[in-house]
Amino acid sequence: MNDEALFTDEQRALLKAALNRIIPAEGQLPAAGDLGAADVIEKSVGSSASRRRLFLDGLARLDLTAWKVCDRSFLDLPPERQDQVLRIVEQTDSSFFDKLVVSTYRAYYVHSTVVQLVGASPHPPQPAGFSLPPFDPARLENVRKRGAIYRQIQGKD
Repeated sequence: MNDEALFTDEQRALLKAALNRIIPAEGQLPAAGDLGAADVIEKSVGSSASRRRLFLDGLARLDLTAWKVCDRSFLDLPPERQDQVLRIVEQTDSSFFDKLVVSTYRAYYVHSTVVQLVGASPHPPQPAGFSLPPFDPARLENVRKRGAIYRQIQGKD
C-alpha cells in the first residue's frame, strides 16, 4: 500500500468484489471491479473527509452484514449471496449504497475500454462533438409573426 492509499488491501478487495456485483461482466464487457473502478473510486473518495468516512464505514458495514447474514466474509460468498448482502446494505445504508453505485457508474462508463466496446465516441458531444446542421433563420418566421408575448416594464428599455 502506498502513502496515498486510503483503503487497506482487504478493503480494496472488498470494494472490487462489490463493484463486480454492481456491474458484472457481460459478453466482452468486463466487470467494474476487474476493470479497475476501485482505484478510481479510491482516488475520488480520498479528496473529501466526509466521503472517506462514508466509504470506510460503508465497506465495514458491508462485510459486517455478510458475517451477520451468512456467517462468512463478503469475499468468501458466492455471487448470489453477495447480491443478497448488497440488497440488505442498500436498504439499511442507502446513503453509502447510492454513492457506491453512482461512483461505480462514473468510473466504469468513462473507461476507454468500455467506451470503445459500447461504441460511444470518446470525445464530448459539444463543441467538438455532434455535427449540427447550419442554422436556418426561416425556421423563426412563425415566432416573428406571432409578435411579442411578453409585456414591457415601464421605465425599462
